[in-house]
Amino acid sequence: MITGNPQPSDYDVQIDRNSEHTGVRIFNQNFAGRAILLFGQGYGGKYGYLAHHGETHVSTGYTQTYRPSSTVLTGADVNGLGIVSQQDIRFSAGGVQDGTERMVIKANGNVGIGTTQPTQKLTINGKILAEEIQVVVDVPADYVFNPEYDLMSLSEVSKFIEQSKHLPNVPSAEELKMNGWNVGEMNNKLLEKVEELTLYILQLEERIKLLENQK
Repeated sequence: MITGNPQPSDYDVQIDRNSEHTGVRIFNQNFAGRAILLFGQGYGGKYGYLAHHGETHVSTGYTQTYRPSSTVLTGADVNGLGIVSQQDIRFSAGGVQDGTERMVIKANGNVGIGTTQPTQKLTINGKILAEEIQVVVDVPADYVFNPEYDLMSLSEVSKFIEQSKHLPNVPSAEELKMNGWNVGEMNNKLLEKVEELTLYILQLEERIKLLENQK
């Protein structure tokens, strides 16, 4: 253990206590990049940390290069436990031999479970079991009941189905296979069709009443 202003080649372990930070630094002398494991108190004394970073050395001493890509913080500044990263945060399971990545948090904020390349805020490659899922819809399907809504006639719907083999304003089977099923959008479209069916039933009821009155 060296005190004062040691050179990087003088020690493997350094214990600091000064006005800026307090901690223990463990150096690996066998690597040019000087891999370091740190335990201590961060600048300002508001949190503790466990970190790994490298050092770049110059002839008159050394310049420390901080690598927040592998830093764990605890304390007042993070209200508990925080992980600071400039790169991805990866979680593996299955032991040292397996080391399969089970979850990843990408630098852009996307989270992947069962995949290391999430394309959305949450991408899951597998099944999900949940008691409840709430989906926010920007434009609920009640627009069907607005007087200006252009409700197709049943003959128009019949012609459309004959030509396209699917309902109007609903993706075809080929589109769903290619693009998947957007839960919020498709639930809204299904509600739209239910509301249209309600209007058709009401129209039929009016016609039945007219026929009955003509008897």
